[in-house]
Amino acid sequence: MTDLCHEEDFVVRLTSDYAFKLVFGDERNKSILIDFLQRVLNCHIEDLSILQSETLRSSPSDKLGIMDLKARINDGTKVNVEIQLHWIHGYPERSLFYWCEMYIESFRRGMAYTEAKKCIVINIIDSGYTLNDRLHTIFKILDCHKHLQLTDKLEMHFFNLEKLRAGDHEEVDENLMKWLRFIQTSDPKERRSLSMEIPALKDANIVMESIYDDPQKRENYKARQKAERDYLALLRQIELSKEKGLVEGLKNGLEKGLQKGLEKGLEKGREEGREEGREEGREEGVELVVLAIQMKQGGESLEAIKNATGLKNDVLAKLGIS
Repeated sequence: MTDLCHEEDFVVRLTSDYAFKLVFGDERNKSILIDFLQRVLNCHIEDLSILQSETLRSSPSDKLGIMDLKARINDGTKVNVEIQLHWIHGYPERSLFYWCEMYIESFRRGMAYTEAKKCIVINIIDSGYTLNDRLHTIFKILDCHKHLQLTDKLEMHFFNLEKLRAGDHEEVDENLMKWLRFIQTSDPKERRSLSMEIPALKDANIVMESIYDDPQKRENYKARQKAERDYLALLRQIELSKEKGLVEGLKNGLEKGLQKGLEKGLEKGREEGREEGREEGREEGVELVVLAIQMKQGGESLEAIKNATGLKNDVLAKLGIS
C-alpha cells in the first residue's frame, strides 16, 4: 500500500459491503472464504462454490445495510454469510426466512425429506445486537428439557462485533478470533499484523489494500460509505419519528386499510392504538418503512414493494416511492 494513496481520513473496514464482496464474493478468492468458514464451523472444507456473487455495488442508489453471499460446500451444505451494519427489529425472523429459502431450494421433485441438505446462516452484526451478551451464539433446533437435537439441518450463527471491540466476551478459538478482529478493524497496521499469522488473511489483506491503491476501487468504496452513513442516519430519523406518533399512526392506519388516506390513518392510529399494541405497532411500522426504502434503493418495482409491505400508494408517495 503506497503512502500516496493512504489518506488520513480514509479508512477501510471489511464490514463495508463493497470490501465484503471484494474479499469473499470472488470465485477466484474462494480459498479466503473456505478458511473463514472452517474457523466458524470448526470443520474441514475441501472445496466450495459461490452461488450468489452480485455485481459489486458502488452506486449510492443500490441496496444498503445488508451484505450477504451464498455458497455450497463440497458435501452439499449451503451457507449464507451476512454482515449487518446495525441490528434492526425483526432481524432474527428475517434471517430465519432466508434460511427457509435456502432449505426449500435444496428440494427437487421426487426427493425424500431426508435428502434435504443442511443449511447454515452466519450473521455478523456490527452494532446494536440485542439477543444476548455473547460474542458468538449458535442456534439449533433442540428439545427444551434435555437439549436433544431434533435435526442438524438448521444452524444459525450470530457474531456480535461490539463485544469484540469491548474486549468483554467468552473464550473463542484463537484463529477465529483473528478473523473477527480482521473483519472489524479499520487499522491497516493491525490487518497487516494479523495477515502474517494465517495465509488466508494474507490473501484477504492483499485485496483490502488494493482498495487503497486502486483509484477506482477507492472512489467506489467512498461512495458506498457515504450511502451507508446516509442509510444509518435515515434509520435514526425513523426511530426519532416514533416519539411524534408517525410510526404508530402508520401501523394502525395499515390495520384500517388506510381507507381514507394517510392523514386520517395517522390520526386514527393515534386515537385508537395508544393503549393496545403501542410498542408492537411502533416497531412493525419502522420495519415496514425501512423495508420499503431498502427495496426502492435495491431497484425493486413499485408493485413488488406494495406486495412485500402492504403499504398503499399514498403512503409510499410520502416516502418518495412512486
